[in-house]
Amino acid sequence: MTENKGVLFNIFISIAYLFFLGYVIFRACSVSFTIDEAISFSMLKNGSGFYDSANNHYLNTGLMWIFNALFGMSELSLRMPNVLAFLLYSVYGFKILSKLGNQWMFLIGFVLLIVNPYLIEFFSLARGYGLSLAFMMAAVYYLLREIPDEKGIRRFLKTLIAGLACCILAVYANFGMLNFIITAQFIFLLQFIRVCRKNKYLKQSHIIYAIAIVVVSVALLIPALMQLLRLKELSQLYFGGDNNFVDNSMLSLVSFSAYENPLLKFLFKIIAIFLVATLPAGMLMMLVKKGCASGFRTTLLLVILMVAAPVIEFYLFGSPYPKNRTALVYLPLFGIFITYFIAELYKIFNKKAGITVLSAISGIVLLALSSNFIYCMNTRFAVEWNFDQDTKAVMKTIAGRHNQGLYGNRQLSIANDWRNAASINYYRERYSMDFLNAATRDSINRDADIYFGPSALIRTITIPGVRVVDFFDNTNSFLAEKILPPNPANIRQ
Repeated sequence: MTENKGVLFNIFISIAYLFFLGYVIFRACSVSFTIDEAISFSMLKNGSGFYDSANNHYLNTGLMWIFNALFGMSELSLRMPNVLAFLLYSVYGFKILSKLGNQWMFLIGFVLLIVNPYLIEFFSLARGYGLSLAFMMAAVYYLLREIPDEKGIRRFLKTLIAGLACCILAVYANFGMLNFIITAQFIFLLQFIRVCRKNKYLKQSHIIYAIAIVVVSVALLIPALMQLLRLKELSQLYFGGDNNFVDNSMLSLVSFSAYENPLLKFLFKIIAIFLVATLPAGMLMMLVKKGCASGFRTTLLLVILMVAAPVIEFYLFGSPYPKNRTALVYLPLFGIFITYFIAELYKIFNKKAGITVLSAISGIVLLALSSNFIYCMNTRFAVEWNFDQDTKAVMKTIAGRHNQGLYGNRQLSIANDWRNAASINYYRERYSMDFLNAATRDSINRDADIYFGPSALIRTITIPGVRVVDFFDNTNSFLAEKILPPNPANIRQ
């Protein structure tokens, strides 16, 4: 009977995971290219701007260049590195959850790590965030890897190499991961000290190797640190908040995880505070309960240090607190920690009544998170760049009308909201629309042939002889064009 339950559970998880993988792939094909993605694409096509913009996520931009060269410039091709990153993220996430040896804990962790509409978006976008989360998850796995006390030094050195390599890749996918690698190095140091104290076969060469590994990892980070200093001089590191960690980082993550649902707005602050409150609760458990699992202790230390880092940086250097996508790392970190925390609670409430209550509460939370995902799931937009959700449809419409001969043989110009300029230019190249001049970030041009932008923006000017072609309810914007005179020369035969 137990074996049958295990098989059914594995089938259920497999089907659920395939659904989310399909969701990621479908979004990678269908969601309109966003301004940040288009800017990165423009960098790799033009070969300029790499070092002057925080928009350049090195690893992501490099992989975009490779996939563009191999498979072309379709949305799926350019986003494929992050789609593949979702597989890496999932594999290591499931390895971490499997350490708990409990199906219920695995299900809780699965929902916390996967069933988040905001987090999962970044695996279907050509940005560095999905890649960084995948390598971070791999690094956390190596941080949690059990090292035997006897003859464990060689295995630890291999773990150290793998873990720091993943950390470095995470940093070059997203410079915001610098705090993570510093934290990971500190935890690896503590683990190395413990291994050295309990290992009878420790040699001086082992210590030298460990020091060399850390020195090499630090040296590999120097280009990233230099680039960060350069970006700071260029005032590119402005994105963040100046209130506190709860309001700027956690509250923004909770809010975007629910797509800023106005019906749930009253809960956002409560949930943000609750998430942070799990840390002192975990510390209290460490003091009260003896024999907490090493995985719980490691994840608790990891999350505490990661929360403390931006607080210290804010007061020492005036650095803004991370928010929204720059705070994204905290979603899976808290997901792992809370799963391990609940696993420890199950050990405390080992009586049937206590486990029943805890299971009921966990089940309600899982149901709420799953319902939230169903409410938010879409294949049209990314929540932080929802203003770009209609750009693809607009450019297809313009291309179709040109192919019908409605614009004649004229060279056309487009007036647009500055936020849509980069993605317009991406689709201009994607669909070979040479008849249309490149979009700019300039103010609305009265003499343009085509107009696309929010209704409020377009209404600020009076444009005679213009007709609306299409209206987009989701963004309250429209596509309009100048009315051509009834001249046969303007119509293709």
